[in-house]
Amino acid sequence: MGEFKEYSGGIRAEFVFNDGEVWAELSGVRHPFRKEDGVLRFSLSENILKDFQRRGVNKFVVRHGEKSRIYTLPKFEDLVRAGEYEHRNSMFDGNPGFNLFYFKLQ
Repeated sequence: MGEFKEYSGGIRAEFVFNDGEVWAELSGVRHPFRKEDGVLRFSLSENILKDFQRRGVNKFVVRHGEKSRIYTLPKFEDLVRAGEYEHRNSMFDGNPGFNLFYFKLQ
């Protein structure tokens, strides 16, 4: 068992060591959606991914239904280049908004 952290949106991570690497096992990833290409995706905020970087996370695991999928922590530039990125404006005045990065579930 490792350390737990709860993020906004109900996403919860358990940080574990696996063969010398730090992994984050995620639960609470909700509302997958399909983009124009029909591929099922989920999103994580830039803040979550930056926290993973600070903690030295190499890989993360996402469970969706009965399936699990392992992801290597990507570079932000690679996700932006691939079109798997979106900036969302805040509903609150004076808040700069936030960035979402998309990951394929299939």
